[in-house]
Amino acid sequence: MALLCLGVSGHGSVSAAESSDGPHPLAILQRNCLRCHTEEKRKGGLLMTSREAILAGGESGPSFEPGHSGGSFFIETLFPDADPHMPPKGQLKPNEIAALEHWIDSGAPWDEALWKQLRLSPLDGPVTLTHLPTAYQPVFSVALSPDGKTLVAGRGSRIEWLSISDSEDGKSATFQPVGNVEPGPDSVQSLAWSPDGQWVAAGSFRRITLWNAASREKLAEITADLKGRLSALA
Repeated sequence: MALLCLGVSGHGSVSAAESSDGPHPLAILQRNCLRCHTEEKRKGGLLMTSREAILAGGESGPSFEPGHSGGSFFIETLFPDADPHMPPKGQLKPNEIAALEHWIDSGAPWDEALWKQLRLSPLDGPVTLTHLPTAYQPVFSVALSPDGKTLVAGRGSRIEWLSISDSEDGKSATFQPVGNVEPGPDSVQSLAWSPDGQWVAAGSFRRITLWNAASREKLAEITADLKGRLSALA
């Protein structure tokens, strides 16, 4: 997560990253926060590579008070209509948000052994995606066709095609939606046109899809050996 993640307190133990109630809070944090809070990035001044570093906080100061999730800035940023929204390019499921709320209300217990175990977990483990909330449709990527007549935009989990035409005086342009497709449940992170303008490539979570630019029919899908969200294509 950008800007902040959280401070932690307490020394209770937890024994598993997954349970019948859903993912463990530490697993949720690992999957959604750590990528932005390493020595290489350290967004918002927050380092999240150890318990001590998380407790130190970042530029935003404390994210919540252990034992009190109500009114927590950290929790408020997780909901679909939040601004700022965390994580910036994704949406936690309701049961994940509930798990973090319960964790905070329980005093934010910390299990160092589990945290280290999660750090060593492979990035290509199984992940179940759900569809984004209807109200959450951010635009993370756009790409202009080689002839400059068509724009594709990744809006939420859809790719939207827009036809571009010049105004009569030639000083402005209009964008007319002509169709859309949905590659999968995750948000579209990146888009690229082929040099001849015949097809469009779209990147999302562990997936690249290729589309006929004229008919918007899917030509191919690539998933082998892909890890995480594909934030750039060329």
